[in-house]
Amino acid sequence: FKIYGRNLLSILVFSAVIAGVFSIITGVITYQMMPTPISMANNSWIDFLENPDMAPVIEPDDFGNFMVQFFAFQGVMILLAIINGVFVQPLVQGGIINIAYNDVKGQKLTIGQGLTAALKKYGKLILTSLSLIPYYIAVGIVLIIVTVIFLIPVILSGTAMSTDPTGGRIAGFIFMLFISIVIMAALVILSGLFVTFTYHGTTIENICGFSAIGRSFKLVGKKFWRVLGVSLLIYLLVGIIVLVLGFISGITALISPNPMLADFSVGFIITVFITPIIYIATTLMFIDIKARVEGTQEAIIV
Repeated sequence: FKIYGRNLLSILVFSAVIAGVFSIITGVITYQMMPTPISMANNSWIDFLENPDMAPVIEPDDFGNFMVQFFAFQGVMILLAIINGVFVQPLVQGGIINIAYNDVKGQKLTIGQGLTAALKKYGKLILTSLSLIPYYIAVGIVLIIVTVIFLIPVILSGTAMSTDPTGGRIAGFIFMLFISIVIMAALVILSGLFVTFTYHGTTIENICGFSAIGRSFKLVGKKFWRVLGVSLLIYLLVGIIVLVLGFISGITALISPNPMLADFSVGFIITVFITPIIYIATTLMFIDIKARVEGTQEAIIV
C-alpha cells in the first residue's frame, strides 16, 4: 500500500486511463447490445407493472430476432475479451509491475518514464499473452476430461439415490459431488498459480513467450507452498474488498432507477483501484521468491 500511495498517479495512468477507459467502452457496448428478452420485445416494464396479469405480446419474428441479437452480442463480448486479454491487460500489468519493481529498488518513476518503459516492452508483453492462450486451452481440455471422469460416478450415485434414497446412498452422492468440486477447484487454482509470475518475467527479466511461462513455473515450483499461501492472502484481502463493494452495489441497484449503472460503477472502481493491489503484491512476492531461490539481487530495469 505504501508503494501504491507513492506512485498513485503513475499507476492510475494504467489502471484508469487504459484499463478504466476500456472498461467504460465495454460497459457502453454491453448496455447497447444486450438482447431484449422475448417477453419484453413488444411490452415495457410499465405495461407489466400496470397490468401484472397481462400476457406478453410475442410476434412470429421475435424469436429469430432475439437469436440474432444474442449471437451478435456473444460475438462482440468474445472479441472484447480477446482485446482485453491480449492487448490491454498485458500493458496494464506490465506498467504497474515495472513501477512497483523500480520503487522497491529505490527509483520512483515519473508518469512518462513508467509509460515509456511499458511501451518499450509492449511487443514482448503481447507475445507473452498470446503464449498463455494455448496454455489455458490445454488447461480447459484437462478440466473437461476430469469433469467427464468424475461426472459418471456422480450421475450413477445420483441415479441410485433417486431410486432408493437410503442414508448411505445420499452420503455417497454428496461425497462424490464434494470430491468433484474440490478437485476441479484445485485444478483451476493451480493452473493460475503456476503462471503467477509470467508477466513479471517479461517486465523485469526481459524474457517473453513460453520462456516467461517456464520461468514462472520454475519459481513457483521451487517455493510452491509459500507462493500458494501468500497468493491466498492477497486474493482473500482483495476478495473481502470486492465483496463489500458488491454488497454496496446490490443495495444501490435496489434503489437506483438504473441497476446496470450501479453494477458498472462498482466494476469500474474495482478495475481502477483494486486490481493494482494484486499486481503490486505479486511483484513483491516475485522479488522475494527469486531472492530465496537464486539468492540474487536484480539490477534496476527502467
